[in-house]
Amino acid sequence: MAHGPNLTLAGSEAQGVDTALLSYIMYDMADRLNARIDDELARKLTALRRRLGISTTEIVRRSIEQMYREAFAEGGSPAVIIEASGLIGCASGPADLSTRYKSELAQSLRSKA
Repeated sequence: MAHGPNLTLAGSEAQGVDTALLSYIMYDMADRLNARIDDELARKLTALRRRLGISTTEIVRRSIEQMYREAFAEGGSPAVIIEASGLIGCASGPADLSTRYKSELAQSLRSKA
């Protein structure tokens, strides 16, 4: 089953999940990439393709670009990399939680007792 002009999938697609053997060929570029992925990653790939409405080719390109940026980020400090990943600020809570987390945790544990 093909999912784009540059994609060939091999194997069984029972249960509507793409096969664990992904053969990805970019004809307009010099490199060829073959990747073996397990069923869970195949499901995630299918979900990303459907949710974002983009090809497997585009998912691979974006993933490589993001990992490259993170690995070779200017400043390269862990804080810069974590901030670039979107992890900082992704949760909600009191603004001063980092300075009083112990009292918050103690209060939460008391309320569960």
